[in-house]
Amino acid sequence: MNFENIFEVAITVSDVVSTALRLIDDSERRGGFFGLTIKGQDICVPIGDIPDKKRLKYYTLAREKIRQLESHPLHRTSHQSRDPDAIVEEMAWGKWGGGIRTDNGNLLSFSGLPELWDEAVVFVVAIKHGWLEKTSVLRRISRKRNPHLRRLIIACRL
Repeated sequence: MNFENIFEVAITVSDVVSTALRLIDDSERRGGFFGLTIKGQDICVPIGDIPDKKRLKYYTLAREKIRQLESHPLHRTSHQSRDPDAIVEEMAWGKWGGGIRTDNGNLLSFSGLPELWDEAVVFVVAIKHGWLEKTSVLRRISRKRNPHLRRLIIACRL
């Protein structure tokens, strides 16, 4: 993973989050933290405008979604190990969906939007970067399981 690639991914995440925010239309939601692990190297970066009182929570949850996937190597999404009652970093923030494992082993997460929007964002980012095939994602993730995914894919012109 090098700086140029991270920069390109961050631009993609920012664009996808901006599109999601327009679809969500919630003035309280303006950004979050994006986590990425490639070949053991990881980053967690702020995307958009994050209220100071939410920064620690969103950062911690984005990191936790990656840890959930690392702890469950057969899981494709952090949704598979979600636990709304879990204590994370001594806080009752829960464990949530919004993290995914790509076909090549990359781990992506986002925290700052409602849970299923977080997940939709990282799926779209992975598709845009060729880490997942759109048809494979749509076969695995039904409309009922994540009603926002298809809408975001269409809005991002994929």
